[in-house]
Amino acid sequence: MRQILVSGADKSFYPFLVDLLDSLHLIGVTHLYDVGVLDFGLSDDQAHALRDRGVQVRVPERGVEIARRHIRVNPAIMTTIGKLTLPEQFPGYDVYIWSDADIWFQESDGLAWLSEAASTGAMAVVPELDRCYRVPDPAGVLKWRLDRMRIAVGWRLARKLIHFPYMNGGLFALSSDAPHWKEWQVGYGKAIGSGRFTGGIAQGYLIKMLFQDGLPHVPLPASCNWMCHLAEPLWDKERHKFVEPFTPHSVIQGIHLTSRTKNDARFRFDRERSRLPRISGQS
Repeated sequence: MRQILVSGADKSFYPFLVDLLDSLHLIGVTHLYDVGVLDFGLSDDQAHALRDRGVQVRVPERGVEIARRHIRVNPAIMTTIGKLTLPEQFPGYDVYIWSDADIWFQESDGLAWLSEAASTGAMAVVPELDRCYRVPDPAGVLKWRLDRMRIAVGWRLARKLIHFPYMNGGLFALSSDAPHWKEWQVGYGKAIGSGRFTGGIAQGYLIKMLFQDGLPHVPLPASCNWMCHLAEPLWDKERHKFVEPFTPHSVIQGIHLTSRTKNDARFRFDRERSRLPRISGQS
């Protein structure tokens, strides 16, 4: 089975991307997955450095017809379209894993679970739910999600679907022939046809695909895509890994530097493992 893990970045996100790639090397999975990067504005030197590492670098060109005229108005739309058209950008693979650049991995199991679920024809995806998570402004988050879902699917359906688990689009996996790709592309194209380019529309439409249309999906544990702003992980000195903050302190598979933690040095990947920080509160 041919598999590829794809991420994307511009100049400013390049340091996160390097952390992601280094983490893949550290956990020993580079022989299992080819690696691709969507170039959303990298410098020539950055793109060259990636190619020197054996990374396939692509400027998204295929599949953009779903929103070509909107891209001219708002180039940021290309970031989402790139994620939704991975088989067109990197043809020839059986399974595609998308990872946001600000995720890095401590363990290989989560990636294996993504691949296994996707190989069945289902979408492997992680809900924004966990026993450790604490949402600082639940009403505000609910309104934000409802607004995006309203743009994606309309008010009536949005009010119905808002009660289903919200899936994070930062990490997912699909087989090349999964029906989700086309449905997601068509739905996103229609949604942005309204002229509203607010981020989060694609995630809003994803909820419709999974819970209204019934496209198959496998919800994976939060550990695969740990949203640090919802629960700051602890550093385990004995295992040299970040772990969940509550007993039994399981090792976190993938660290996602979400929201305010994006530039929090405590949770960034450290190439010299012995110098990783110890989180306050961990004895």
